[in-house]
Amino acid sequence: MSVPIPLPFPRLERPAFFDGQLLAAADLEAVYEYHRDARWLHNRTLHSWGIAVGLGVTGAKRAHQVTVAPGYALDCQGRDLILTESVDLPVPTVAGLGTGPVAYYLTASFIEDQDLERAESRKGVCEGEGVVRRVETPQIRWQRPTDLTPASRYRRGLDLILATAQISGCVLAADLSTTDRRYVSPSPRPYVAAGSTPEGATDWAYFTSGIAVLGVQTQVDTTNAGFERTPTYQAHLVGTRVLAAQNRVFDGFVSVVNPSSTGFTLQVAMPRNLGFPPYVVNPPAAFTPALLDTLRNVLHWSVVWSGIEA
Repeated sequence: MSVPIPLPFPRLERPAFFDGQLLAAADLEAVYEYHRDARWLHNRTLHSWGIAVGLGVTGAKRAHQVTVAPGYALDCQGRDLILTESVDLPVPTVAGLGTGPVAYYLTASFIEDQDLERAESRKGVCEGEGVVRRVETPQIRWQRPTDLTPASRYRRGLDLILATAQISGCVLAADLSTTDRRYVSPSPRPYVAAGSTPEGATDWAYFTSGIAVLGVQTQVDTTNAGFERTPTYQAHLVGTRVLAAQNRVFDGFVSVVNPSSTGFTLQVAMPRNLGFPPYVVNPPAAFTPALLDTLRNVLHWSVVWSGIEA
């Protein structure tokens, strides 16, 4: 069965030389073009396109500009996108207030030689002047999602998506999202990471329904795990349950709430007035601000968690 070729093969003409040959600029340019076209053919046939390393993005909610870090990527034609210095880009000046935030893609694209910045030009020995050095860099820009549809002159694979932004009032309406990024080599799956909140320093708060206190909760930060999408979290409570001095047991049912790629809320629903001689489980009188300090400083409640990103 034949496999369709997504792009035509380039016509490669390997330069050859002989003693006494008069070399012109076109001959030396042909050497460069031969190796460049062969490399691009290698890239697009033996590697997939996408981000190879770096090109991280920074942009928090209400920011007026975003930053793209140095990195390297390949487009779908096998062409190299090399960013050697960080780039700051202002957020597009769109309102997006009446109809909600406006979506934009932050993209990187290949720049043809004639459009690259000229780093150095020289005059010839006899006549003429020409470029002898060009600054290798991709085009970093904002594009609307409609710019990357098959009907447009741009398409995915030529314009690599670095991040998706929601813009309102000329600022970011939310943190930049990297969900639509594509990588040359997909990250190993499943990806597993684990961690814990600090023992004796985990902050607890009450969660309620109306005026009724249902239990306690804490925010768990998993940013250091580096999840790219929301994983499946598992968590359990660590610490002493019995406060012997008051003949009381503090315990409950654990659940993970509002999970995301950067963390979750751990809630402990605490039933009250259960008999457990000689102890009472979670008596109503215990649900005072002092209990939160007791959980942290006396019982040393903390959270141990793991996340599996499929």
